[in-house]
Amino acid sequence: MVSYFGHHNRNEKVTDTCAAAETSNFSNFLDFLNIFPPFPPILIDRFPLSMKNSFAFFLFSVLVSTLTGCSDPEQEITGLTEEQRRKMQSDVINRFHAVIKYSEAGELENVLDHFDPSAPGIYIDGLTRYASLDDMILNYRATWKIAKQDYGIPETKIFVLSPVYVLVTSSSTITTTNRDGTAFQPRLWSLSTLWILKDGQWLIHSFHQNSGELKPVEVDVVPPA
Repeated sequence: MVSYFGHHNRNEKVTDTCAAAETSNFSNFLDFLNIFPPFPPILIDRFPLSMKNSFAFFLFSVLVSTLTGCSDPEQEITGLTEEQRRKMQSDVINRFHAVIKYSEAGELENVLDHFDPSAPGIYIDGLTRYASLDDMILNYRATWKIAKQDYGIPETKIFVLSPVYVLVTSSSTITTTNRDGTAFQPRLWSLSTLWILKDGQWLIHSFHQNSGELKPVEVDVVPPA
């Protein structure tokens, strides 16, 4: 299920972070976010899971909330007609669905091809915030064991933030099977991706993913007769 949303207008006071967020890249904005130091692991380990997820998602949510709060309150989306907005939604959701399909098939390289290699983005997977896209890619290639996944019917929402930025959020219950044949119990999953239009193509600028713990399906062992 996909829900479509336009821009959410706000009347809050616009800060200097808005000027940074509206530039063609996010380098200045990310410099602002980087003033927040990471919490020591020993401290984070004492927090409940819900609180851990909140801290991990903090930087990403600040980025998105700034984007949605930096528009002219007199206009819904500057320079976009309804037809243009709907085309953006269609183009981005098609790209997003392709990422899901490749992930379901265990095709990591095809998933990674949807990321913008030049973006100074934010990459968060669970409690891990990667220093760069290259760092994330190296880790994924070293640890990827997925043979197939099933995302069921995700609940997906799409927000047009500007002519070149679109946010997609999705959540579902997924099942995973590794290459060695190990099947895992269904677990909750959520994903937020910020897409950017580059040279006519929509690419993932930043993302945050969260999923439940991988627990193998218990197999009843029948003792020999």
